[in-house]
Amino acid sequence: MKKLALILMLFPLLLFSCDSLLDVLEEADELTKEQVIEGLKTALIVGSDTSVVVVSQQDGYFEDILIKIFLPQDAQEILDKAINSTLIQNSGLDKFLSAQIEKVILLMNRAAENAAYEAKPIFSDAITNLSLVDAWDILNGINPGASTKSNEFDSSAATHYLMVVTYTQLFEAYEPKINNALAKNLVGDVSTNEAWKVVTDYYNPVAPLIGGEPLNVSLAEHVTQKALDGLFVKVADFEIQIRRDPVAWALKTAESILEIVFGSTQNTSGK
Repeated sequence: MKKLALILMLFPLLLFSCDSLLDVLEEADELTKEQVIEGLKTALIVGSDTSVVVVSQQDGYFEDILIKIFLPQDAQEILDKAINSTLIQNSGLDKFLSAQIEKVILLMNRAAENAAYEAKPIFSDAITNLSLVDAWDILNGINPGASTKSNEFDSSAATHYLMVVTYTQLFEAYEPKINNALAKNLVGDVSTNEAWKVVTDYYNPVAPLIGGEPLNVSLAEHVTQKALDGLFVKVADFEIQIRRDPVAWALKTAESILEIVFGSTQNTSGK
């Protein structure tokens, strides 16, 4: 069954390398430990590196609705209430505040894009240290870093593992970079912190008049958390793509080990 699956998956390659195909089929009965480790590490490297490149580009966060960073929910609710209040609208501040909030949102996303490359060496270290036991679990769709292991196949198990083993270190590396980016003039002549200060300086004095609460929100922790959340969304997306079509990704990345390792799971996982 495994050989048949490999033949079907490798059919587009028959005209290019029959000798290579035979080599793969001879080894298809049982994946070696080395192949599993190499395949998992390659998939994680491809997925994480590609994700970092995508999110670090201009608008990598801002134009992607799945990972775009907005204001903290409680702050947004307070500001929405203020903008819709009669006092703010009569004073003409509603449009001004709305425009400033949009600027803050753009600048928060620019800060996340600016910090994204901090993840590459941390991901690389975690991938290098992937153990054999963890590799087998991940190949079979189990997150070895979870407190309880599920028997249900998870098509983003490698990403979940990577999140467990790197999140704290990533947060510690990201937050100073995010802080610097929030203080930097990334768009025009204004920083994120300056734009946010304009919002709070205009809103806070009138907050008691409209029955609202003053805004006292630090953006750094919020942006750091959301930036990492978005990064892992992208890593998971690429992992799922690799699992679903390992042949295409092997061709795209010139890494045939992806097809050999992940292709072997397609008949058993149902993914």
